Amino acid sequence: RHSRTCTLCLLARDVANLLSTDPAAGAFAPQTIRQRVTWAPAFAATRQQDVHEAAAMLFQACDAIDAEAVQQHPSCRALPLAAFRSSEYRHTTPFNQIFANLQRTRITCSACHSVTERYERDSYHALSLEKEHLTDVLSLLRDHLAEAPLDANYACTGRTPEGTCCERKGVSTKRTLVEVWPPVLALSFKRFSFNVRTRRADKIHRLIECPTQLDVTPGVSYYLRAVSFHHGPAFAGHYTASVRAANGLWY
Repeated sequence: RHSRTCTLCLLARDVANLLSTDPAAGAFAPQTIRQRVTWAPAFAATRQQDVHEAAAMLFQACDAIDAEAVQQHPSCRALPLAAFRSSEYRHTTPFNQIFANLQRTRITCSACHSVTERYERDSYHALSLEKEHLTDVLSLLRDHLAEAPLDANYACTGRTPEGTCCERKGVSTKRTLVEVWPPVLALSFKRFSFNVRTRRADKIHRLIECPTQLDVTPGVSYYLRAVSFHHGPAFAGHYTASVRAANGLWY
């Protein structure tokens, strides 16, 4: 049984209300937002947060409720919390089923030629805007997944032909291969960069082209449904959002 202030239940009622309300009746106050302090303590004492952080907090709160329910399943009760979080059971929640992809990370060492692979799930891709010649979403996504050097402090964990641990630094590359794309693809742009001269964040204002249909790989396409915009400099401003309804119109 869920409490009356359960975030998941509040959100479900708001969505049901939204789908059943006659548009001519006007707007209504969503209880999920009015009781936001229950799912995001950062909103306590009338404090404000931007819409991007609020959305992330809301999704995390809903996912935590579902994860707790999954953990009570007989097949999961015996698992320690750390083991549960790294198990496939953790990824059966609705949030993960909707947003999380399955990706294979491949790390290659040019010194010992070892290749290390691991599978993991990620719920969104944060795309870097550092390369100025990349001006469209697909190019940014491909660059994000492409092979690239790892941090110079990363030490290779592979073994040499002689069987000793390599431990060489600055000689490894990383590539991400998406094995299973999610039903809903969430992307964000890293529009903030650190200015060494001013010692503060600068905003990257470069225009990025985003098609209404994004073909990420043969047979896998996504249709643009919503965009969140940041207005203002890196250290201030506000967010707005546009959403495409089922009738094809943007609101």
